[in-house]
Amino acid sequence: MLSPEKLKPYLKEYPNLEFIYDMDHFDYENFKITWFEKENEGLKKRIVENKKAREKIRKIYQEAIKSNDYTETMIENYFEYLVGVEDIKDSIT
Repeated sequence: MLSPEKLKPYLKEYPNLEFIYDMDHFDYENFKITWFEKENEGLKKRIVENKKAREKIRKIYQEAIKSNDYTETMIENYFEYLVGVEDIKDSIT
């Protein structure tokens, strides 16, 4: 595995790598839904375990859905990874 110091020179060149490297300090204005869509299941789970990343990405998905800019895969990923049982309970109470 690459050390963080060896990875740093590539972070600005590859924004999705910058996101994965430091989800807590990433500028989510630069986040692309396609990054999440293309990740494997293990990495998606790791991403949504980060509360800040999960909330920011969920809002990005919600905006895309509100503006009718979504695919079936996006909807599946939204409900599978970004909406938990607690969220559903909160929305109906």
